[in-house]
Amino acid sequence: MCRHQAVKQYIQNVLTSVTTVLEKAQLEQVVFVILDASHHPLQRFVFELMLPATRVRSSDNLCLLKLEQELRAFILKINTSDAQLTSIPPDNTWVVQVHTSQAAALEMQQHQCVQDFTWIPADDREISMKDRQIIPLKAVSCEVVKVCWKLTDNKQYYSVAEHQYICSSINNEKMQLFVEESGKNE
Repeated sequence: MCRHQAVKQYIQNVLTSVTTVLEKAQLEQVVFVILDASHHPLQRFVFELMLPATRVRSSDNLCLLKLEQELRAFILKINTSDAQLTSIPPDNTWVVQVHTSQAAALEMQQHQCVQDFTWIPADDREISMKDRQIIPLKAVSCEVVKVCWKLTDNKQYYSVAEHQYICSSINNEKMQLFVEESGKNE
C-alpha cells in the first residue's frame, strides 16, 4: 500500500490518462520499470491486457463475477508478494510505460484527460534488456479480459534468486509512453 501522496496522485493520473485507449481495447501493456542509476532497466513488471473489441453485455454477469474473483486473487497476489521482496539500493528509480499502437498514442495525446500529465516516448535504453529472463507471475482469463502479470529480469545484474523485489523509495517520477510498432512484440 502506498502512503506517499504524490505517488498516489501519479498512479491515479496514469490510470485516468489510459482510460480512452483501454475503453477502445487498444491498450496492450502497462509496464512498471525499475531503472538503475544509468537509467537501464533492472526489472520490468509487465501487465499485458487482451480485451475484446466489443463491450460486455449485461447478460454476461456470470463472467463478470468470475472476472471479479480472478482480479481479486490477482491483486492479492501482488499485495502479498511484497513480503517476499528484498530492498533495492537507493540510487534506483522507476517509470511507468504504456504500450499501445501509434494511432492510439496520438489519440491519447489529443484527448488528454489529466491536465499537465503529458506522456513522452520512452528512451531506448529504458525499454530494452539485453540479457533478460521472463518470469510469469499470475494470469487472469475469462471471456471479458485476459491479463498476464510477468516479471522481466535483467540477469546481468541479479541472480535468479534475487529477482523478487520492487522499488519502495522513489527518487524520480517520470511519465513514459512506449509506442509499439505493429508486429513487434517483446
